[in-house]
Amino acid sequence: MLHVRDATQLGVGIGEKVVGLSVEIAGAILGSTQLVDRGRQLDVVGAKRLHAVEDGMRSSARPSRPHRTTARKTTARKTTKPPKRATGAQVRRPSKAAKRPSKRRSTSRASGRR
Repeated sequence: MLHVRDATQLGVGIGEKVVGLSVEIAGAILGSTQLVDRGRQLDVVGAKRLHAVEDGMRSSARPSRPHRTTARKTTARKTTKPPKRATGAQVRRPSKAAKRPSKRRSTSRASGRR
């Protein structure tokens, strides 16, 4: 999470890089090696500040989530059914077809058709 101090340091770092690049360009146009060197120094300082903010963000970030396959394996272990125990006589359940009444109509001619 970006805190106020981190945001401030981020703004200062970006500002130093922008000012450093501007001074370096001005020094190149005017032919002043002192301005070019000063601009490069500001650019380096700004880059260091930005890297420090980035490293601070990485260290304060929450740990990453486990890989998908690892999560699937653990849930698969939790949801597997325990093996059935062998008992003497097993009770048979009636099939679903036996529970439902037949919806078929009688096709015989003796059913009362005229």
